[in-house]
Amino acid sequence: MTVFADLLLVLGCLPMLLLTFTAKRSGPEGPVGAHMITGPLALLQAAALAIAFSNAAWTELGIVRGWLYLILPGYLVASTALPIVAIEARWRSRVRAAIAAVVAGCVLTTNAHTFPEGAPALGITGLVLVGAHAGIGYAMLFALWVQNERNRLRTAQADVERQGEFEMKQAAWQRGEWAKLPANAELWQLIQFTHAFAPEVKAQCLERIANLPELEKEVQAMLGTGWAEHSLRYLEDHYPLRFGPLAASFQAVLVDQCERWEVTLRDDRNAGTWYYNLVHYFTIAERIAADGGDVREGMRQWGERLRGKHGLGELRSRAEKLAAG
Repeated sequence: MTVFADLLLVLGCLPMLLLTFTAKRSGPEGPVGAHMITGPLALLQAAALAIAFSNAAWTELGIVRGWLYLILPGYLVASTALPIVAIEARWRSRVRAAIAAVVAGCVLTTNAHTFPEGAPALGITGLVLVGAHAGIGYAMLFALWVQNERNRLRTAQADVERQGEFEMKQAAWQRGEWAKLPANAELWQLIQFTHAFAPEVKAQCLERIANLPELEKEVQAMLGTGWAEHSLRYLEDHYPLRFGPLAASFQAVLVDQCERWEVTLRDDRNAGTWYYNLVHYFTIAERIAADGGDVREGMRQWGERLRGKHGLGELRSRAEKLAAG
């Protein structure tokens, strides 16, 4: 087994030394694809070490061999990355020294037990060098994780700032548009402000809608117009009256929208991405049914439309349940 491990070391370490100690240049895009060369070389070295760790000599030294295998992932990372880092002039001398040391460590770790004298000391020395090399690999992984977390937090903060700026601009625009509404504004004019970013506009809008003397009839009438879709979030979040009387009007909306969505959903393999566009119809239909309204036909058609649509199985189940009454 030692002979086989040595063969793997020669195949893995010799090309790595040549790559590291040969003057090299990288193009303007850097050493793109270099890991496809250094990675397999690192795997050969790690395999050689795995064979060496299986030797009984380590047990005789009182070392639990199972712990030695934890060195391998870090070693693999370091041996893949360091020859690439050596391309940079500022790191070259230190990386070359590190790679020379670890190659010596690999040789000692693999062959120390064959030396007539000083074998334990040589083996431990090799193991320390290999372990330090693995520590570099684990440090690289940790640094990469830290950098990724920083980038994630930075991106999230930028998204929050963009969203905040967008909401602030929208709120200012909504305040201006709200001020233009007449005192006797109709429901279709008010409905677009029920989820305004400006909190005072939203509160005033909901109060004015709630005080409409014929709110139920106006909602029923609006469901038969192009403003039906704009009313969904209001009905779901703020409608203060009974839902049952909306059944006939809303069923017409369900049938109409089922036909409109047919083209969009027909060949979409990722239909589940439309879930949040559709779920409002089913939530409102459930409230209508719970209040004694009949939306079975609309839900029957939706149940058929959603058959086999990936990611929309939950909505199909809800539709079939409502269709069954």
